[in-house]
Amino acid sequence: MNRAFFNSKIWILIILSIIVIGGFFAWQYFEKQKEKVEDINIILPDREGHPKLESVLYDLTQAKNPKEFAQRHGLDVVGSRVRVVIELINPEYTLLTNFGVEETKYENSLQALIEIEKLSALADDPNIKLIRTSFKFFPQD
Repeated sequence: MNRAFFNSKIWILIILSIIVIGGFFAWQYFEKQKEKVEDINIILPDREGHPKLESVLYDLTQAKNPKEFAQRHGLDVVGSRVRVVIELINPEYTLLTNFGVEETKYENSLQALIEIEKLSALADDPNIKLIRTSFKFFPQD
């Protein structure tokens, strides 16, 4: 009886040792993971931009040569205007002509050609939910 009790204590000590050692290694692993996350934050700082503008459109407004930037990124530019889709909060909203030309509208989205330098000002409008690039359609073979 005494020997069985002794053996059970040994097993309990072995199991507790395994748990403690495993916990120590898990702690080290998670500390290394936390360092990796901090390294990523150093590499990828918070991005500038407008919360309602797709990032490529914000970058277009900041570009020194918007036409070249638009061509490199596959944006649809006509003159000094870029074709975008504007998601509206209020479907009754109509686009002011000083921003650009409305092309088509469906429910709470409208497609328009907007002056590049006025994209940020348009995004500030409280009736606008999001401004994104328009989809390009390609014919199937």
